[in-house]
Amino acid sequence: MILELIESAVEIKIHYENFTGILQSDYELGYALGKMTKILGLPKEEAGFSLDDFKEKIEGEMKKYEPKDYIEKNLMRIIDIYRIQHQPGNEVYEMYEIGYKKGG
Repeated sequence: MILELIESAVEIKIHYENFTGILQSDYELGYALGKMTKILGLPKEEAGFSLDDFKEKIEGEMKKYEPKDYIEKNLMRIIDIYRIQHQPGNEVYEMYEIGYKKGG
């Protein structure tokens, strides 16, 4: 139930054309990174990745990518401006997997 709420929160944020908000947690970031990984056509990352390093990797890939619409542009923006909080637990990876399945 909580994971579904996190997914919904990110989807609502990226679907507003003039959205100016931010991600609220590493869990939301996990979902957003999963979705962006799929959009970029990258293989799914395995569990245990460093969130800091992976975010940096995806940001580098995003610089080479032209978003198809405002939804992808919003997704890229909220990933770019988010500052990692280092929240504990494996739910971040669970959210990444959900985002990857929903991406693209």
